Amino acid sequence: MAGTSNAESDVEPWFQETRLILPNENIFLGPPERAASIAILQAADTPQNEALVRTYHPAFAYTHDIDVYIKREKTGRRIWVITCTTTCCDWTHAGGLEIHHIPDRQFFYELPT
Repeated sequence: MAGTSNAESDVEPWFQETRLILPNENIFLGPPERAASIAILQAADTPQNEALVRTYHPAFAYTHDIDVYIKREKTGRRIWVITCTTTCCDWTHAGGLEIHHIPDRQFFYELPT
């Protein structure tokens, strides 16, 4: 479900661990509104809770086809990282972790027409 990679340490020396967190539709929590309510209150402190938050938290509602990672810094602090996105959300935290957006480079460097 979640992949681990430490090979990025040469590229990103401030991160000790990078894990891809995939949505898990097998976690059934009832209607979408109920699932979102549970995810908002959940801490991302176990792999199961990370998947629950990734799948149902409103901050990740638009990211089902976008890579979302949890990265752990050398200090031990963990953050969500949403890659290649041109959309932003109103949420700054999910599961007790900060949310950071990395813009889509192609979109970022496009010239206005």
